[in-house]
Amino acid sequence: MKPFKDLDELKKLYDQLSIRQFKKYLSEVKNIYKLSERDVKELLLENNIPWVLSDESLIDSDINCNYLESLAEACKDSNSHEKCIEYCNLAFKIECINSNIYFIKAYCLHMLNQYEDAMYFYNKSIELNSKNHSAYNNKASLLSQRGKTEEALRNFKRAIDIVADSSKHKEYKEDITLYRNNISRELIKIGRYYEAEKYLKRNGKKNAESKYLLGHIYDSMGKYVLAMNSYKKALCLDDSYTILMDDNRSYQINAYKKKAAVIMSLVVIALFIGLYVISLISNRESIDFNRANLQSKPEEISPTLEDNEVEQRDIKLKEKTDDINNKIVHRIIVDTFSVKLNAEKQRDQLQNQGIDATLLEIVSDGQVYYKVMAGSYSSKKNAISQLKNLKNRGYNAVISEAEVPR
Repeated sequence: MKPFKDLDELKKLYDQLSIRQFKKYLSEVKNIYKLSERDVKELLLENNIPWVLSDESLIDSDINCNYLESLAEACKDSNSHEKCIEYCNLAFKIECINSNIYFIKAYCLHMLNQYEDAMYFYNKSIELNSKNHSAYNNKASLLSQRGKTEEALRNFKRAIDIVADSSKHKEYKEDITLYRNNISRELIKIGRYYEAEKYLKRNGKKNAESKYLLGHIYDSMGKYVLAMNSYKKALCLDDSYTILMDDNRSYQINAYKKKAAVIMSLVVIALFIGLYVISLISNRESIDFNRANLQSKPEEISPTLEDNEVEQRDIKLKEKTDDINNKIVHRIIVDTFSVKLNAEKQRDQLQNQGIDATLLEIVSDGQVYYKVMAGSYSSKKNAISQLKNLKNRGYNAVISEAEVPR
């Protein structure tokens, strides 16, 4: 076989010959012109021919689809992206048409910021295998980089659905965790916090990135205590994460601690009142028992001073209880925000679901807070019913009792 006369001839020979034949011809050229491996590589690059053919470690007898795919996969995993693309091109020359080869090349092009070409090969990979969840996930990431959020969300969701529906979904646990984190990050970018929260909570308790993203969500929603707890869990799982601190979160955490102290005080007071009521009931039962065992006729028994005192105390206690009941209303508080805009968003979201939601503005220690209220009830039973309704919809609502003028 004669050496080539010019560069164009070399390219034509590559297109016409098999890989083994071309390698043999290239070896002759190398010997005749006494070229180094580097010289051969540059010659191939000039002619847009896969330069890995200059690699003497490429075994002629093993050149087939599986062999080239394994070499490309190894280069991809070692971040040798350019070399990986060359092995993929060799695979295409011998007509290796499978989804994974196209995905590998798309991934390497993506890493080299060749986005248009990467998108073409991701689509080709999906065309050859509509169940290639990795291709959908990477395509979604590329769409996200290009600002196509809604299209990116659809592809992330498709990747999650493929893995979730697979009979081998347990084997893909790490993949589905990654995909949920990715779609959550995209949802956070556009303020769809509740959707992102649902995806992240499905990832369990042992994924640091999920916990960190939850902390970011709670921060954005003004739920600073939950944010701090999530950041701490992320840090315990992976010490490379950092806990973000600001004055608002510190203030809110201290406010919750004060609130917890007040609640404990009220519990103690309620306990003492309960014991007092029990003692009154016990005294009354004792008096009734003594009356029943008197020998004289009932009409001859005159009320004792002790009887009168107990009755008066019972009357006063009843009046006091009635007075309290007349002054208490049960408010359903869905959430509390330090940023009014966030509160208004949640109020509008509730109203769109047919729930009569309003805002309450409160001032504490010079700081203004906004509570989102979903109803006010005089009946605690009705309030509990509304609370269950909201919790079924995914809201962490609570009942707050408040005094109102009679």
